[in-house]
Amino acid sequence: MSIVTRFAPSPTGYLHLGHAASAFAGYDLARGA
Repeated sequence: MSIVTRFAPSPTGYLHLGHAASAFAGYDLARGA
């Protein structure tokens, strides 16, 4: 079984550190499974 995560930043703003934290959390979750 594999886990698929999704990175969906807000379409109304620029990327910032909070988006990077969210993306890393999803990546870490998928890698740890």
